[in-house]
Amino acid sequence: SMGQLKQVQVIDLNEKYRITQTLSAQTGEFSANQQWTLDQVNQVQIQPDGSAVLKRYPSTQMQLALQPRFVQIVTVAPE
Repeated sequence: SMGQLKQVQVIDLNEKYRITQTLSAQTGEFSANQQWTLDQVNQVQIQPDGSAVLKRYPSTQMQLALQPRFVQIVTVAPE
């Protein structure tokens, strides 16, 4: 349906293009308040020493530049 995504991944980079955080969610839904509601979320924060901290959330809201009108569906056949 319009405004819904599955298997969402968000990767944050610092000014040196190094990964500072990754976020994955089973589903994402765009709401009327221009935010994404993400469900079954795993967030990994990369610490300055290189270690990683995992946090899990049943649901969270994020403001992303991505809006449903910018999303194209791409299907790739499994090998």
